[in-house]
Amino acid sequence: MAISESIRDVLAADATLTALLVGGIYSYAQTRRNGISRVTTPDAYEAGGFLRACAIIKASDAKSAASIRDSAAGLRQTVTVYLYDDGDNGYGAILAARDRAVALLDRVWIDGVGYLRRIGGADDERDPKLNNAALARVDFEIVG
Repeated sequence: MAISESIRDVLAADATLTALLVGGIYSYAQTRRNGISRVTTPDAYEAGGFLRACAIIKASDAKSAASIRDSAAGLRQTVTVYLYDDGDNGYGAILAARDRAVALLDRVWIDGVGYLRRIGGADDERDPKLNNAALARVDFEIVG
């Protein structure tokens, strides 16, 4: 199973988070590079066509990284949780979802993935490709 799918499953198993993200929680494998759309993620939209609060989890490719503790280079891989909501609904649901995702993932062991450590993110962006939908992002690094 891909890393993004393993993390999606952890997040989707939490009732509090799924209550906030009524549009669903998706892995990058489900949406591919086109992201959220009425074709790839129809549950992410209301009947009237407006985007519902939802998330996409994307893992980067593993890259070589200099090691601080020894001379051997290690690998570095990041995972990003993108949280979206209709721009008219503001950021309330996705910021609460962001906080819940951090509580579920930061410094937690996930089978098949390892430990995740939060390394940053953004709280108040807009996505012009999704009709200026509200966007929050949480970045994690896979450790070990």
